[in-house]
Amino acid sequence: ELPCVITLKVDGSSFGMIKHPDGKVEVCSRNLSLKETEGNTFWKIYHKYGMDKIPNGIALNGEVYGPGVNGNNLGETEHKLAAFNMYNLNDGRHLVQHHVMAFECDRFGVPVVKVLYKGTLKEKFKTIQDLIDFANIQKYPNGKAAEGIVIRPLTPRHSETLNKNLSVKVISENYKD
Repeated sequence: ELPCVITLKVDGSSFGMIKHPDGKVEVCSRNLSLKETEGNTFWKIYHKYGMDKIPNGIALNGEVYGPGVNGNNLGETEHKLAAFNMYNLNDGRHLVQHHVMAFECDRFGVPVVKVLYKGTLKEKFKTIQDLIDFANIQKYPNGKAAEGIVIRPLTPRHSETLNKNLSVKVISENYKD
């Protein structure tokens, strides 16, 4: 059985930060590299969390959430970030072993997604319905139903079907857009 980590699915907007080996910085939404302009929320997040201190050759993915982002279901008063993936461009390694990625993010002051469970799925969940039920009971700190959960192997595992590292989302039946 494959050891995994289950994290809270944060309802926000996809964030990417790439510090190329040559020092060039890109801040991205899901599909676009964004120019640094006054008022750009994604660049504000980059500066808020001091990402300029992250070494060259690192890429980071996370979720930006807060006022004006997807209805702000977490009820935040300021924009925040929850990182969920880190990639070392210098040696081609994904740091998706959550504890390694969390350690690196903590070292640089970047918050990470909340861990709900670590272990094999069979230890805690006997059926798919058990996973759905687990997603259904998740709540954000403001009491609203969370979007759901994300399941990833502790050690990166490439999925031929997805053509990327394996990651499964279970959306809560209680989640409302």
